[in-house]
Amino acid sequence: MAVALLLVATALIARTAVRGRLATAASVARARLDDTQIALIDDRANAFGVESGGPLQMRGSGTLALTPAELLFVMAVPRREARIPRASILDAEETRSHLGKTIGRPLLRVRFTNEAGDPDSAAWAVRDLSMWLGALRR
Repeated sequence: MAVALLLVATALIARTAVRGRLATAASVARARLDDTQIALIDDRANAFGVESGGPLQMRGSGTLALTPAELLFVMAVPRREARIPRASILDAEETRSHLGKTIGRPLLRVRFTNEAGDPDSAAWAVRDLSMWLGALRR
């Protein structure tokens, strides 16, 4: 019984810590962007990695935001930021997996030209996939 209580308490503490980190990631994303320019934002996006980084990247939760100028992802843990200029975005599409990772529902994959000038892609699980696809294809 004591072990079960300890496990429940540990899970609740971890959950609270993750929520705090997600809230911080959302605040960081909003601070990096002009709120009036944010076209779309998802504070519970889950990143599946950048193709050029290879398949060993960890997934991570955070905030994905779209403005007329860029797509910004702020990962909660570990704290990382990824920026993709809108001008470098080639396409946005639905996919079932990315870098060998899947969650059993469609993902948003963004194909873009990276800083080295090479084709690249990144994927996220987002709450409203069709809205993201529409916004990115405009």
